[in-house]
Amino acid sequence: MSYKKDFDVMARLALGREVAEHVEDFKILAQMGYDEAEMYALLEYWQWLNNKGESKDLEEQLKQAILMVGRAKFLCNTKEITRLCLILGDTRKLKSWK
Repeated sequence: MSYKKDFDVMARLALGREVAEHVEDFKILAQMGYDEAEMYALLEYWQWLNNKGESKDLEEQLKQAILMVGRAKFLCNTKEITRLCLILGDTRKLKSWK
């Protein structure tokens, strides 16, 4: 593997790790197909709406729905290596490059 390709893979691994650490939904959504991820996101929104969303105004409810479904649709544009890193969180040690 060339240096350029190796660097590209490492960048994707790092990106997957960072996203998985900050957005827990991706660990679940990345394991599913695109349609299933979208259905799961809608179900999560429904649960959020019933538990916490009833007291929110309509704008906040719509923002939450767009955010949850958008996360599911985001996976359509990711590479398989990134999806795997979203699932696993890529726990390998990182080296510090100067």
